[in-house]
Amino acid sequence: FADRLLAFKERKLYIINIGGGSDTQWFLESEHKNMGVEFHAATVKTDFGVAWVNKNGLFFYDGSQIRNLQTKILESEWSSFVDHLTMISYEPTHKHLVLIRDADDESADNGDAYVYSFITNSFTFVEDLVADSNKTNPITDAYNKLTMGTGTAEIISYDGEPDSGTTFDLILKDDDFGMPNTVKKIYGVTVEYASNASNSNGLKYYYTDDSGTKQAVANGGTLASTSNDLDVNKVTFGTPLLASSFQVRLDMDGDSIQKINNVGVEYRPIYKRVT
Repeated sequence: FADRLLAFKERKLYIINIGGGSDTQWFLESEHKNMGVEFHAATVKTDFGVAWVNKNGLFFYDGSQIRNLQTKILESEWSSFVDHLTMISYEPTHKHLVLIRDADDESADNGDAYVYSFITNSFTFVEDLVADSNKTNPITDAYNKLTMGTGTAEIISYDGEPDSGTTFDLILKDDDFGMPNTVKKIYGVTVEYASNASNSNGLKYYYTDDSGTKQAVANGGTLASTSNDLDVNKVTFGTPLLASSFQVRLDMDGDSIQKINNVGVEYRPIYKRVT
């Protein structure tokens, strides 16, 4: 890529400049420890660079620099997900990198995957994206879909589009709104979403109260069906919560495509320290 040849060993990556034409003019441009791969399907070429995965991260080379795209998942979770047969592939329409846990049928979760979006710079974990079976290396087919063989008699494709499911949970970060150890009054939560299913306890939340104790509310409010149209639902608390941090969980059930566009929390700091 970009007149560079990326040579992967198990532990190291060598970047060789081949821009001179004749192999006598090639030279080793850089050497990178801990950036090798254990499996030939752990690398993929995209429209704008080369990506690869190992236990140390998800790396991307754009022709001038290497970046680690994995900055949001706990290192312990990442290293337990990636093994010696983890595969990576590219879906060009939505600019998705898809990381499948295991090419082999070694465990009950070998078809799980992480999907990284170049557009939003975010990760999504998908349970059983691929069936638990032996798999071929993924390719980008003529229809810009990510395609592979599974088992002995099936070819499957991933197009990056959402599908309906019976459960969809979205857990946002435990947010102190940039003011740690400061108490805020939480007045309510606004959710902009689309769903064809009614969720009687769709809004759940956790918060750390003004005494520093973690609290959990399993039925914070209803997220009714919107008939798949984008709508806004505001849940207002009768008595404002006193919290130093607040975490939203959306629990969407029912056979529907669930779309979450925006989540807002209405709060006001009262500049009281947590005691």
